[in-house]
Formats: sequence, C-alpha cells, structure tokens
Amino acid sequence: VMLGKLARILGDKMAAEAVDPLLKILAKAKLGGDYTKGIDGVIEALGRIGDEKAVEPLLKVLKNPKVNYKIRMQVCQAFTVMGSKKTIAALLEVAEKGMIEGGYYNLREGAAMAYSRIVGAEVDVGWPKVEAMIADPKIKDYKATQGVFKEALDRMKVAKECKDDAACYGKKVNDTSISLAQREKAGLMIGALPDGRKALVDLVKALPVREPVLRLYFLESAKRIGKASDTELVQTIEKLAAKDSKRKVKYLGADLASADKVALAVIKAKTD
Repeated sequence: VMLGKLARILGDKMAAEAVDPLLKILAKAKLGGDYTKGIDGVIEALGRIGDEKAVEPLLKVLKNPKVNYKIRMQVCQAFTVMGSKKTIAALLEVAEKGMIEGGYYNLREGAAMAYSRIVGAEVDVGWPKVEAMIADPKIKDYKATQGVFKEALDRMKVAKECKDDAACYGKKVNDTSISLAQREKAGLMIGALPDGRKALVDLVKALPVREPVLRLYFLESAKRIGKASDTELVQTIEKLAAKDSKRKVKYLGADLASADKVALAVIKAKTD
C-alpha cells in the first residue's frame, strides 16, 4: 500500500527521475493471480510521468493474459494519460478480442475507453471494429459494456473530425453543445499531441469547469504543455486552487483543490 502511495506522489509530480526505479519494480513484480497491491500505483505513476521508455514494458503487461485483469485495466488508464500513439493498436485489439466473462469484459471496456480517448488520425482503422463491438450479439446481456463501446464511438467522432489537429481539439474543448465524453477527448488530445500548445488558450479557458473528470483530465494536459512563463495558465489555476480549497464537498471523490495545487507546482517548475 505504501509503495502505491509513494509512486502516485511521484507520478503526480511527473518526476522523470523516478521512471527507471519504477520500471525495475514493475519488472520484478509477480502480476499473476491475486491483485498485487502497490503495483497499480506504480503503473499509474508511469502513465502520469509519460516517459516513452515505459510504453513497451507496460504493453507487455497489457498483452499478457496471465496478468490479473485489474492490473491490465490500470495499464489502460495509464495509457490514457500518457497518450502515446504506440499503444493504440494494442488497446484496440484488447477491446475487440478480450473475453466477455468474469472481469474480462471490464478489461475490454477499459481498453475501449483508453483507445477512444487517445486515437487521432488513425481513427478510420478502428471505427468499423468499434461499431462491430456495439452490434455484437454476444454482449446483449452486458448492456453496460455495450454502453461503454457506444461512448467510445462518441469520442471517436471528434477524432474523425480533428484527426491530429490540436487547434481543432481546442475549439471542441469549450463546446458545450457536444457531449462531456467528446470534450474530455478533446482535452486529452491537447496534452497528447506534439503541437498541443496551439490549443493552450482554449485549454486555459476550459479549466474552470466544475465537472470533476473534465477538470482532472484538463489539468493533466495542462501539466504536459504548460510552462511557468504561461502567466494566464498559472493565474487561472491559482484562482481555482484558492476557490476549490474553500469547498467542503469533494465532487465524486475528486479532490479538485489538491489536483489544482499539484498541477500548479508541476507547471511552475517547468521553465523555458
């Protein structure tokens, strides 16, 4: 448990120097059978730090059917935040071909969500496959799973339009006429794309959103593309931290004030 907590702290701070030690811990961990406590935090941290050297080791975990499905689901979430193109094919394959029994249908859901959140210009490859998942008669008794696939396709509609165009996603992130899933997708893509800073102004404008999942993902992208010299970004998050610190309710369990402060610390530490 302590391992997981410490790893998450390092992940929140995007501590690049922690990547190699975390990968060594992951390599030595026994991931089969029962859920391995602490390793979920290690995987989460590697995703938040976002170093490409973690992609291949995490892909091995995702593709290994002997690994506990909860650990594999954690990898899907890590890839969501990491946003690496190298993970897209594997996520789509797990979403498409995973078993629908026990916890494995949850793994399919996790892979589908991660895939739809980070796919861009490659979306035409996965589009018919996700449509087939939705129509698959084998999941007729798994309405929640079918709903996840439908939501994945909803996110993918934004990728159909924007491909890998950060400016296009910037326009979507504040568009209240589209679904929350589509705005979430847009926010994540801003952080994942190499030219994400083209949409920085739009992301700053979107940050004050009260919906917790949107806020948390928007903050993750802000941590990736923001710098200490981005005055408006820094001031916006400072105001959010002050305001959220006064709130007694933690929306859906999300401590927004803490997330604000962590993002602020990371951004302020990134100088030109």
